[in-house]
Amino acid sequence: MIFRHYGDKKFNIDKFKPIRNKYFFPKPHGGLWACPVDSNHSWKQWCEGNNFNIEHLKDYFNFTLKDNARILVIDSPDDMKEKFIFQKPKKEYDPVELMSKWNIDFLAMSKIYDVIYLTEKGEVTTRFHSNYNLYGWDCESILILNKNIIKL
Repeated sequence: MIFRHYGDKKFNIDKFKPIRNKYFFPKPHGGLWACPVDSNHSWKQWCEGNNFNIEHLKDYFNFTLKDNARILVIDSPDDMKEKFIFQKPKKEYDPVELMSKWNIDFLAMSKIYDVIYLTEKGEVTTRFHSNYNLYGWDCESILILNKNIIKL
């Protein structure tokens, strides 16, 4: 599968930021975002449909993944429930923190997986799920957790 990252003309490994968790947000700091080139629900389509950052779409590069890439495929909320690692609340007594499913431990997951791949079906089924959702992952996409699996 060929993937496309928008916003840069080429991959610069020195610009790759390591994964860091964001508390109460289902996206981490760092990593590299991309989408399958042949996606029916790509980042480019989402941006054009929402008039968002259109100017960044002119610069992009394509890549594939090395054969040994450890890929976590998310097709449904059940995949998240079964395969994601969640952070423990900072305060055990805080009911809001105890109920949040957005405290995803991407740092711990980066030790197990190189890539998280949210399929088109996964994006549709998780977007508004009450407990397990990836709101903000606006299209079929991959999040590269390990820069060494990118093959240009």
